[in-house]
Amino acid sequence: MKVIGIIGKKRAGKTTITANFIKKLARPRTYIYDVNNEYERKLNIKNDYQGKIDIESFLSVLDPDKPNPVKNACIVFEEATSYFSSKGRENILVKIISRSRHYNNAVILIFHSLGGFPPYIYPFIDYVVLFKTNDFYNTLDNKFRKNEQFIKKYNEVKMSNDPHKFVFFENEG
Repeated sequence: MKVIGIIGKKRAGKTTITANFIKKLARPRTYIYDVNNEYERKLNIKNDYQGKIDIESFLSVLDPDKPNPVKNACIVFEEATSYFSSKGRENILVKIISRSRHYNNAVILIFHSLGGFPPYIYPFIDYVVLFKTNDFYNTLDNKFRKNEQFIKKYNEVKMSNDPHKFVFFENEG
């Protein structure tokens, strides 16, 4: 399956586009870490994750090294920056993302800024949805600045007057 990275500032439309992806992907199960319960409450999307609303419990359920790993699911990391902020979590997240294809899982990572998007994750991303962010060009990591495709899309969104403007593209590198 695919890994999708969604990046944009608050109220840009990230949750709405994520809900559309979940519906289009039509996986038998959906695991969403959603502190605000927006997907079920507002968008009527069933969340198969019923555990405690804490990051460690969520990651424990998804750990691909468990005897019965999650398969054929859509896994959504809302506010993904918080998952990557701890060294102990990085390994399990990379395993979940890198093994998603083997388990036929789709993984959606949602970030509020490019500054919170770890550059080492970019090679694992198949598709990018880029909304407007509050990032300035000079604060972008070199990995992004040296990627012509990314910078072209970044500038396309940045220059738009539409607050909900986004671009969807396949990650070429």
